[in-house]
Amino acid sequence: TTYACQGSYSKQPLLIEGEYQEGTIDAHAGLAKARPRGYYIQFAYGLDQIYTPYVRHDVYSNRQYDEDERITTVGLNYMLHPQVYLKGEYGFYNDVKDVIQFQITVGF
Repeated sequence: TTYACQGSYSKQPLLIEGEYQEGTIDAHAGLAKARPRGYYIQFAYGLDQIYTPYVRHDVYSNRQYDEDERITTVGLNYMLHPQVYLKGEYGFYNDVKDVIQFQITVGF
């Protein structure tokens, strides 16, 4: 069972998005019942309708399994076409080394 609440606010060129999610996972495969939860909030600012820098903060926790992850990401979207974006981001993780990621995203 999962519950979520999400929202966004846009006043061009600023976009703020966020989501909170919580749920219950029944005991299975020898693991105890769990109640994971998490949220993210992202701030983005469009430049020239082609570049969009953003900052996102993600939090995930599951106390029953002693999991706690926090990631702060700084990134840049580059619009190749109105439905195709090239995305580069740098993630600062609380529990492992920081990560550089590159993606191509296609939207429909």
